[in-house]
Amino acid sequence: MKLNRNNPRIGMDSPWSRIDSVSPVGPGVVFVSTPSHGGYIVSDSVLESMPAAIRESGTFCGVAGCFEEDCEWVKVYAAFPDLFPDRAGPAASALAARFYPFLIDAGLIPAPASASPASA
Repeated sequence: MKLNRNNPRIGMDSPWSRIDSVSPVGPGVVFVSTPSHGGYIVSDSVLESMPAAIRESGTFCGVAGCFEEDCEWVKVYAAFPDLFPDRAGPAASALAARFYPFLIDAGLIPAPASASPASA
């Protein structure tokens, strides 16, 4: 069954495989799992509301609005940090610095905190 990003359901194909589970995260944002991978899928209207820097960066899987779970979740976090627990912030900053520095350059995610100097 072809993926409908506006209403993803169990049994539909996703960029990562057939969907096993769908967990609502926020309006128009779901997390899907498959037998081997997963990620966030956002609806057309949510994708349109995301900052241009994110929309124009593309996705690893090549399907607009489908952000894989290992690294691209940080793009969803950058657009909608309130959908994530507070503890996700430092991981998002580190991930953005390593793989998506444009998120920091655009002011969407703060740069990682510097390591504190060793005490003398």
